[in-house]
Amino acid sequence: MRRLCFLLLFTISRARTDAMQSSLEKPDFSLSENLLTTNGRLTAFCEMDGSPGKVTCTLYVGNTSVSMETTTGDTCEFEVTRRQLDEDTGNFKTLQLSCDYQTNQETGGQRSPRSDPKEVLLLGSLEKAILRVTLRSTSLKKMIRVSCEVKGSHAGVKCQLYGDKIPLKDGQCSWKMTGGELMRGTRPGQVLLACDYTLDVWKRFPAAEGHFERHSNPVTVTVKKRRKLGQQRRQRQ
Repeated sequence: MRRLCFLLLFTISRARTDAMQSSLEKPDFSLSENLLTTNGRLTAFCEMDGSPGKVTCTLYVGNTSVSMETTTGDTCEFEVTRRQLDEDTGNFKTLQLSCDYQTNQETGGQRSPRSDPKEVLLLGSLEKAILRVTLRSTSLKKMIRVSCEVKGSHAGVKCQLYGDKIPLKDGQCSWKMTGGELMRGTRPGQVLLACDYTLDVWKRFPAAEGHFERHSNPVTVTVKKRRKLGQQRRQRQ
């Protein structure tokens, strides 16, 4: 009989606890910025429905707690630096941030469900592309190699080659091309080549692209009309 009463009391207590937990709604989570530079900072907002009284909010990176704030209002604000979120300041990286809140622990408070996560991009260092060509002087039909070198280890790099500021090739970062392809036709002359690159992550964070100068220094290539064999022999004589 005692065991039955104890089990009944435990079940009622558990039901009350579950009811209290379910009464706490998931907070709304937002960020002042979704890009963070090496020395930058952002503000995260953990907003609760109504005013649940004194609460303690927790900010998470993934499943790791990085900051706590207490408020009696309906919004907790976290001002954090990049180093608080991640100590590695060298590379590009995306992080998932989220928050939850806990009511007054002194009166047996409960923790809310975790908010929906928001993604933030930590900006790394980028250098200008370096354009290299195997020959600075070539003919319309002769093949040369053109490469756009990107320093650093970055995932999802795509390059763009320009001739006189007009796009010639994209995608890969090394091309084999004839002088005619460089000139976009069959007439000899000079072409000013340059290249730049993009990262796949910028599809989700397009504003990040404008933070860096990625355009290479230009390289001039002269494309000549190939002389006939008789002309070459006469010039040698």
